[in-house]
Parts: sequence; structure tokens; C-alpha cells
Amino acid sequence: MFVALGGAAAITSPDGATWTQHALPSSHGWTAPTSNGTVLCALSNSNAAVTSPDGSNWTQHTLPSSGFWGRPVWNGTLFCALSTASNKAITSPDGATWAQYTLPASGSGGHSWRDLVWNGSVFCALSRLSTNAITSPDGATWTLHTLPASEDWLGKLIWNGSIFCAVGYSSNVAVTSLDGATWAQHTLPASGSWDNLAWSGSVFCSLGQVSGSLRAISSTTGTTWTQTNLSPLSGTWDSIVGGGALFCAIRLTNAITSPDGVSWAQHTVPVSIAPREIAWSGSTFCAIQSATDLAVTSPDGATWTQRTLPTSEVWSPLVWVSLSPIAPFWQNFRRAVEV
Repeated sequence: MFVALGGAAAITSPDGATWTQHALPSSHGWTAPTSNGTVLCALSNSNAAVTSPDGSNWTQHTLPSSGFWGRPVWNGTLFCALSTASNKAITSPDGATWAQYTLPASGSGGHSWRDLVWNGSVFCALSRLSTNAITSPDGATWTLHTLPASEDWLGKLIWNGSIFCAVGYSSNVAVTSLDGATWAQHTLPASGSWDNLAWSGSVFCSLGQVSGSLRAISSTTGTTWTQTNLSPLSGTWDSIVGGGALFCAIRLTNAITSPDGVSWAQHTVPVSIAPREIAWSGSTFCAIQSATDLAVTSPDGATWTQRTLPTSEVWSPLVWVSLSPIAPFWQNFRRAVEV
């Protein structure tokens, strides 16, 4: 189901068309929820966590401390999350009882921790505007590693099944790693506002502005990149998702799709929308506009339908979650913290 949290409300939908509103125990800014196959778990921008067995009924729990927590990641045994602006990590086996640990470096100031990812062996995250990377096999013991360049790692850290990959914002630098400890630097075709890296199942892709026009960069390996000029399109495209072997992105009344990150088609969205994320259910793309009741859906990224949410809130990023034992593997295959 599609799900987003905002204030004291949660909204869920099986298809992006019909939405149901549910009450949360208290009002906060929330991360997107994560499923462990049994419960959904989300964290607040304070010391509250909430869990739900079905997306409808939510229970509140207390975290060890307050923090601007990133979205929790499930590794098959426990949830783990980082405080984006401190040196705190927390873990929980069930979303209810939490333990706190200390990171080897702080994410304070502009060096906030981004994009906690589980690759099957370790958690990994990068710190913005620094050369810091951290890994942990269990969320409790963390090791500090050095990146080959200090960049604004604003976009998502991706694990594609073989390598970690990230691209620098306002930069021409990409980095890759097999294990989160040893990193290699690669050169992008241009320095651009690269944001929100996505993986389609065979290709990495990011969108950004270069010299006032929209560009796409794509790579099958994370090492060698191809640039595509999407002029006359321009502006900041915050959301791109790889779904159904197709990249899809939305900005205002425009949507673009590509099977490979190189060849792109432009489409019309029936309402102006600037989503934080586009979610893919396996059959439907869906996006919502925070602080409104606007939603749009598409089966193919080309034909879009406007939908109405039950209420307007400052929504967390929209996600597709499934409460089944196999769900967490696929949801964490490309895991990134979204605050």
C-alpha cells in the first residue's frame, strides 16, 4: 500500500486512487514509514516513534533521546536510524523498544548524515560536505571511513546489489564502494545540481541543472557516466524513481520517462505538483504534494490522473510498503533516509 504521515494523520491507499485517513497518537513531523514484514515503523523529529500492524492503527513509543531522525532501515533483524544532525544511532527489534549508540563522528552543522542503507552485510551512510562515511554490521558498533572527496552528498546513497554509489550535489564527482569502507572517485560529465540518484534495476540515473538546462546522467556501473541534455526543460527535479525498468520524474505539470537514462519522453501532468518522492507499487506510479490534498497516479509514467487526498498535511515522503515477510528485502534493496 501507499502510505504517508503528516501531523496527526496517516493516509493509506491500495492503488493511489482511493485514500483512507487514520489518526496518529500525536502530531509531529514524521519520516516515511518502513516495514519489517509485520509492522510499519516511523520516527518523529522529536523523541517519538510510531508502529502499526496495518497502516490504520498506530501506537506511539518513546525513543532514548530527541533528534532529527532519518527514516528507519530494516536489516532482517532490527530497525536502525541515525540522527541526521548529531552522533546518535538507535536500533530496535520491533519499533517499540529502542537502544541508543554513539557514532564515531557527528553530523552536526552542515555535515548531516544522509542515506542510511543496508547492503546485506553492513549499514552505511555518508555525511554531507565532508569525507566521512560510516559502516556498522549491527547498528551498535560503527566504523569511520574516508571518502576520496568532500562533496555535498545530498542525493541518495544507492546499493544496487553489487556496489554503493553516490553523486555530489553541485559537483562532477561520483563515488562507489563494494563494502562501504573503501571508496573510489569517478568523474561525471559535468558539474550539476545532481540530486536524488535512482536505480532502475540496470542503470543509475540522476537529474540536475547544468548551465540553466536540465540534464540527466546515467551509468550501468557508477564509474563511467553519460550525459543527456533535456533542454528546454529546466528547474529542480527533486523526485526521480526507477520503477518497472523505467525512470520517471515529475516537476509541476511535466513528467519525463526513460528506459535507460539516455532516451527521454515528455508527458503532461493534469495538475501542478512538486513531489518530494514518487512511489512505485509494481504497477502504479504515485506522487503527492506536501501541504495539500493533491495526488497523481500513472500506470506508465505517461498518462496521469489527478486524485484527492482525505486531508492536507505536511506529508512525509510517499512510499510503497508491504506487510509480508518478503517485503523488507525489496524495500531495503535501495534504501535511503528521507527526512
